[in-house]
Amino acid sequence: MFFTLKNKPYQLSILVFAGLLFLFNACKKDTFSDLDRIQDAADYSQSSVGRANGILIQNVSYGDTTTDVPGAPVFLSAVSGQNTNVSASIDTALVKSYNEMYGTSYPMIRQGAFGLVDSIINIPAGVSQSRDSVRIKLKKGSFLSVGLYPYLIPVRLVSKSGGSLKSTILFLKMNVQMSQVFARISDGGAWYDGGVYGYTLSRAGNMMLDYSINKMYDNPIKGPDSLNFSVMLTESIAATNLLMMAGLDNSDSVIQYFNKVNGTNVKPFPSNTFEMQSAQVSMGSRSYVYNGLSMKFKNYDAFNVNDTFLVALKVLRTNIPFCVEPDTASMYQNVFLRLKVNHIYPGNVDATNSGLTGTLVNRSNWSVTSSYGSDAAYNSSRPSETIDGNNDTYWYSPGWSLPQSLILDMGTPQSIKGFRLTPQYVYIDADFLWVGVSTSQDGKSWTSQGFYFGTPTDASTSSASPDINTIKFVNPVNARYFQFAVFKSTAAYNSAIAEINAIQ
Repeated sequence: MFFTLKNKPYQLSILVFAGLLFLFNACKKDTFSDLDRIQDAADYSQSSVGRANGILIQNVSYGDTTTDVPGAPVFLSAVSGQNTNVSASIDTALVKSYNEMYGTSYPMIRQGAFGLVDSIINIPAGVSQSRDSVRIKLKKGSFLSVGLYPYLIPVRLVSKSGGSLKSTILFLKMNVQMSQVFARISDGGAWYDGGVYGYTLSRAGNMMLDYSINKMYDNPIKGPDSLNFSVMLTESIAATNLLMMAGLDNSDSVIQYFNKVNGTNVKPFPSNTFEMQSAQVSMGSRSYVYNGLSMKFKNYDAFNVNDTFLVALKVLRTNIPFCVEPDTASMYQNVFLRLKVNHIYPGNVDATNSGLTGTLVNRSNWSVTSSYGSDAAYNSSRPSETIDGNNDTYWYSPGWSLPQSLILDMGTPQSIKGFRLTPQYVYIDADFLWVGVSTSQDGKSWTSQGFYFGTPTDASTSSASPDINTIKFVNPVNARYFQFAVFKSTAAYNSAIAEINAIQ
């Protein structure tokens, strides 16, 4: 049958479109010709979803382990009268085709991430199914993403001899958990030496280590020769050759960052006052090394009294083989060491603390907060309990470091001869021994009046008949705000006060 296309261009367009549609369908059919014969491993009663795990250090995988090996038998389209040898190989390109056909979202995988347990499968004559299964295992976990993901592993099958295969493509599935191992500076622990100086780890957006050293009267500044730090890995690992490196940083960028985040005005450690004494830790097969890092102090005379200094101890990222990277996703990669140099001297505080006489000041307009915060920051033992008239209630300093302070607001300026401080009788190891007293008219600018030096509470006393401690000023002080900073106690890193009364 013949027809003309003359003066009928729209008919030509229809024919061209029909031809392109035919070619598209032909190409599509050719693309998915293998997939038309897919045998999903989940359809076999003998198959299973495998499981594997591994650990990454500097993008190198350690201990890749397949705990459950997935597998499925090979089927012939019909029973063969001769032995059939089938060759198996992994073809990762088919993951994309599988996702498109079934609407799934299995991750794409690199060739070599998984391997076959056996690449040749034998099917004896007279049966249509192999006795052995096509099985896979995790081969190179560093080719996979960190986290727990399900993977689809496509296997191509080729009959080398014998019968014809029912399908030339097989899909196996495996859930793989890949973990990244990082190095951290461990938190915890407190260090103390006779109440002269101490430190503890705390958190304020970053790991922070607060400690103080003291200059007693005009004597040289006294402090530790070195500080030690424990380190840990985020995962246990069987490797025996792992390292961890750390260094110290007092650069302007570190100081500026800390001051901006914390609203402080700390200064950098003077450059000639510190060094790493032990900067490399051989982790071996351990996930935790106690006191593995060591920082040495030098030249304490370079620190100005009453100033606060900062240096950062950092886990370093290096190209050294087997060196574990820092845990940048958390605050544990750095520890900020903040050091306060206290000048301890009597000043305007009577060294004998005796002979304080006068009239008790009315406390009805008083309020008390602390260096930790107001009453709202406490679950119990709040600052206000030091002015409630009850010797059985008390303020107890939170955290694990001294000094900590109580800030008394009298409401209006008062002329004060001194104070009477009542100890608490619940915690026998929290007696205040050294208390720095400062005064202010606005609660912002402070003047040091000196230090009270006391003794442990008399064991024969009680809250009903307390061992009251007196702070007597050599010269009366006129101020609205009074700050009591406990620098030393019998507990080393905590203290408590039951009542505060003023004498005028």
